[in-house]
Order: sequence, then C-alpha cells, then structure tokens
Amino acid sequence: MEEVPQETQVIPDFQENVLSYFPIYSSLRVNTDFTHTQLQRDIDDKISKTKQLSDDFINEIADMSPIPLLELCREFLESQTESYTKLVETKFRLQTLQTALRHAHSSVVDTRRLEDDLTLENYIQYCELTKENFADAIIADVETKIYSEQGCSTILKADSWYQYIRNCYFVLEHPEDPLPDDQVDEELAVEGGKISLKDPFSLNYFVEPLMAISCKHVFEKEHIMGEFRDSPRTKCPITGCVAELTKKDLRPDLLMQLRVRVHKAREKNKSQSRATRLQ
Repeated sequence: MEEVPQETQVIPDFQENVLSYFPIYSSLRVNTDFTHTQLQRDIDDKISKTKQLSDDFINEIADMSPIPLLELCREFLESQTESYTKLVETKFRLQTLQTALRHAHSSVVDTRRLEDDLTLENYIQYCELTKENFADAIIADVETKIYSEQGCSTILKADSWYQYIRNCYFVLEHPEDPLPDDQVDEELAVEGGKISLKDPFSLNYFVEPLMAISCKHVFEKEHIMGEFRDSPRTKCPITGCVAELTKKDLRPDLLMQLRVRVHKAREKNKSQSRATRLQ
C-alpha cells in the first residue's frame, strides 16, 4: 500500500515578517484586582490622618491672638497642603489604573471570542494586522486620563477641604479680606473691601455657616434651613440673586467659620488690651 506523503509545514521568514500585534491566547486569565483594595484603604487612612492633624492644629491656634510663630504656622500648613495633594493624586492614579484594567478585562473577553491563537499557519496573517496591543492599550488609557489637562486638578478644585486648608494661612492673617485673585474665587458680601462675617438674616456672627455652591452666598444654617419648610427648593434670599437652592446645594463653609473665630479672637485681645491700659 502506497504511503500518503505528509504536507510540509512552511516556516515563515521571521526576519522579513515581524509581528507588531500579538493576539491574546484563549488560555489567558486576567486578574484585575492586584490587591488595590488594601492600597486604597491605606491611602484613605493617610488622607484622614492628614486632615485630622491639620484640623487639630488650626483649632489650636485659631482662638489665639496674636497667633504665635506665624511663619512656622505657614510652613506647617503648606506642608500639609502638599501632603494632602500628593495623597489625592496617588488615589486618583490608582483609581485610573483600576478603571483601565477593568476596561482591559472586557477587551480581553471580547477579543478572545474573535481571534485565533497565534500559530505558524496564521503568523503571516497576524503580521499584516496593525491593531493596538493589549498592554499598549492599557498604558495609553492610563496616561490619557492621568496626564489630561483636567486630571486630578478637577478633583482638587471641587474638594472643599483642600480649598479650606490651602487658604487657611491667608485667613489667619487677614480674616476679613477677600482671598487673593490667584486662589479660590470668593463671591461673598464685601463692604468697604471687607468680607461680612455676619448672617444676612440675623445680622449675627456666623456659627454654622453654609455656602450655596451655585452662587457662593453664605447663610447661617438655622436660618437658611427654615427657607425649606414649605418646599424642597427655594430662591436665594440675597437681593438680585436668581439662583435656586435645594438642601443638597449647601455645604459647610469651613473658611468662614475660621474667619469668624480669628476675628473674634482679635476683638477679644483688643478689648483686653484696652481694659489693661485703663487700669
């Protein structure tokens, strides 16, 4: 019986035909967890400790007048601001990587359904493909989001505590002055170049000030909440302001609280000094 000759397998010329795209093998199992949960908890813990340390420090010196070692206070607050910024940026990068890996996982699942594993028989076919590789797609996705114009700056701009800590030193020195132009916009009631530290309803100093996010007007919590007794929505009570407010539009104004405390400490110190001179 005549033996049937086996088909000779053609070996591709690997020097002339170089792969730029590599298919994902069907046996690949993608793990997108990489223990990020514990890492994120660690970052959140450091953020919480940074905020607590800063808050404790500010609470310690806010009622002092004059504030001792003002230059050292400035250096400490600047270092805390820098630490907080780096932690938020690190968390942002971690979350960006998580998102990219989740997208990559979906891409792997979809691609494995459509592509064959790389073999000698289909090597030349894959050489003709110019698709983006799996790893390159992850890197491009991460870099696009991390190094975009908005990036982490958008998160920090919306972070009320960050805006508070980066402006604390200025308020400690100038409790009634508007913030410098290169810092956070401040559309508060200004009279004679000074910011009003009093609630527009009661005309008393703020105790629990709330700022309306949309129009930046500030009200004492007790009085502005009374505006929502009959409706979940109300017009801003400030004359000429057309903003409509809900309870969700109001957030604690930590910087105004600090302004009032520093101002009161200064007034108390002035009164004590006058009393001492009169004795």
